[in-house]
Amino acid sequence: MPIGHAVNPNICMVTGFSVHHDGEEARRRGVEGFKFFGYALGHHYIFGETQAGRTNIWNRFEAAKDAMPPGAGAARHRHPR
Repeated sequence: MPIGHAVNPNICMVTGFSVHHDGEEARRRGVEGFKFFGYALGHHYIFGETQAGRTNIWNRFEAAKDAMPPGAGAARHRHPR
């Protein structure tokens, strides 16, 4: 869905957010989501092999996430509580 008055198919922007009544849970889920996003991008464009309709990237992420660097997916800015 376009945000402004014009659409430029040469530009793409992605953002994410996490909402939960418990702020700590929102952060936990958000960090995991950003880690998965980064993993999935890497899987598709750098290190993964995908078989259409058969590869479960989430399961592969679940198996690899504990070995990912601690800062992977961490929010850069924190909002005041």
